[in-house]
Amino acid sequence: MKNPALRYVFLLLVASLMAGMVLCAGCISTSPGPSQKTGKLDSFNEFVTGKMAEYEVPGAVVGIVENDTVVYLEGFGVREIGKPAKVDPDTRFQIASVSKYITAGAVGSLVDGGKLDWDKPVATYLPGFALKDT
Repeated sequence: MKNPALRYVFLLLVASLMAGMVLCAGCISTSPGPSQKTGKLDSFNEFVTGKMAEYEVPGAVVGIVENDTVVYLEGFGVREIGKPAKVDPDTRFQIASVSKYITAGAVGSLVDGGKLDWDKPVATYLPGFALKDT
């Protein structure tokens, strides 16, 4: 699909997954979990490569964590268009300031759910939170 907006949404989704993986790196086991052993993800590679082709995404890393265990971690495509270097699970992508939008969206969902209030200080919810100048 050549719609730039949909391509951006797909890239944002991939960036979100990668940001989650970066945040969780080092705190979870990387041994295959039950889902991978039983074949629940057998057709997932085809799904990812199909969506990458549809949205013209050259490369992506996808990780799935189940019960604090990585059950799926795979690189797809190439690191840069026109170059042969393949994407692997250790490939790092520049996601610019996308994590700010992801965080704002997550906080907005909590506000919609009545769990947070935009107008209350962060310390209301995280009593130990303090900035360097306070």
